[in-house]
Amino acid sequence: MIGKIDKDDVDDIEGFINKKQSNYGSILSISLTNRCPLKCEHCFINALPSKGDDMDIKMVSNIASQLKDLQGTITDIGITGGEPFMKPQEIKIISKAANRMGATVGVVSSGYWASSRIEAERIINEHEDISDYNVSTDVYHLKVVPLTNIKNAYEAAKKNGKNVTIRFTEGYENLEKERLLLEEIRAFAGKDIHLQSLIPFGRAEHLDKKFPFTRKKPPIPCLSNGPVICEDGTVLPCCNALIAVRKNHPLVLGNVATETLSTIYKKSSTNTLFHFLRLWGSYGLYELLRKSSLSNLLPTKHMFFNPCYTCAKLFSIPQINKYLAELVMDFELRLKVASGLRYYLEESIFLEELFQDEEFKMRVIAEMKGV
Repeated sequence: MIGKIDKDDVDDIEGFINKKQSNYGSILSISLTNRCPLKCEHCFINALPSKGDDMDIKMVSNIASQLKDLQGTITDIGITGGEPFMKPQEIKIISKAANRMGATVGVVSSGYWASSRIEAERIINEHEDISDYNVSTDVYHLKVVPLTNIKNAYEAAKKNGKNVTIRFTEGYENLEKERLLLEEIRAFAGKDIHLQSLIPFGRAEHLDKKFPFTRKKPPIPCLSNGPVICEDGTVLPCCNALIAVRKNHPLVLGNVATETLSTIYKKSSTNTLFHFLRLWGSYGLYELLRKSSLSNLLPTKHMFFNPCYTCAKLFSIPQINKYLAELVMDFELRLKVASGLRYYLEESIFLEELFQDEEFKMRVIAEMKGV
């Protein structure tokens, strides 16, 4: 029997969601490579040691030089991949520029480089501008990176005054093995553990696992803290499951190879579909599509309480992308989203941009007179 929900817990959830929604853009993630020296069976971006893309060092330097233009907006830089420590020079370029503009720097890594405490300390000392380490492990990583590496990375980072989080992916099978592994990790990391869901994209899609699928659509809005710059310069609104279907959909915010970062940030404030997701989530988008002629293409199952999976599934369907690319200019939808941002999140930029369009403003006046 499910116990009564405590009001304080509900308030905490609401506060968490509100904080996430109001802080969009404060974190910028940069994927330096989608290559990785490992070949984990649950990798949702299919990272491989040799096959893949690296961000060109000229692009890295170009991004670094532009960070100062967003000082006060960006508070944190997340460096990710693939395995970002395959690109140590590029890490240093970004982290030094981030520190100069007052942003903290975090990195997400498998910890493969921490083969000993001495080696772990050497790497961490080489990257003095990084303040936050997110080290990934789970029953899948453990097959290629021993837990001693994770412990070496954790203890070396702590010794050097860094913040460390062990990111643990739950796989929904071998639960006893996962429980025992978590106990081992807690023995040296305490509460510095973040649990995350296995997402069935890439190699993980073919795992014979019992994913917690349900017919219920997760009623959670998009909780992204900020965009991600991919290896080819493509900018997406988040670095979650969407990165597995990164191209040819209307959630692409721009490309740093052809536009400035400031321009892309400004454009992101008026992306109709993204802000629809921030307000009403993939649940709302699913319901919008269900009323269209494409309802037969919609996924029939969703991951339990995981809106990111549903979002990525929707944007991986070409016909839906084509339909949404046309829908984003719909008068009523744009007005609804812009008004929702102003009313719920107290963000007025989209509404102000719309009313600078004289034709749009006259349409609103005409609609009001027709009431």
